[in-house]
Amino acid sequence: DPTATPVPDPTATPVPDPTATPTPTPVVPGPLPERDNDVLPHVFVGSVTIGGLAVPDGTSVTVWIADYNRPVGSDTTSGGTYSVLAHQYGTGSFSGRTLIFKVNGQDTGEIGTWVTGEATILAISLD
Repeated sequence: DPTATPVPDPTATPVPDPTATPTPTPVVPGPLPERDNDVLPHVFVGSVTIGGLAVPDGTSVTVWIADYNRPVGSDTTSGGTYSVLAHQYGTGSFSGRTLIFKVNGQDTGEIGTWVTGEATILAISLD
């Protein structure tokens, strides 16, 4: 006479409530504060090319920090080269901040790190 094995009652599996996916808030750059003339700027110099060729004289080179709606430094090229003073703005230090380089308003993908009084040779280019 086989012994019957008890069959457990099925237990309902709780269904979790769906979690809302947060929508990322776009970061809108704010206004550039006043320039701090008591802090030495970081100077960047180098060649500028587009598609491997030297850019024409007068090509715009700008240096940006993502938080601001205006560049922290700008120059126009001469002889295929640029020289930009990236100034300190506002009361907080730019030390260690990432700088973004643009040619004629287009992001080059080149970046630098701001250091007071430094001079850096940096070739920038667009494809």
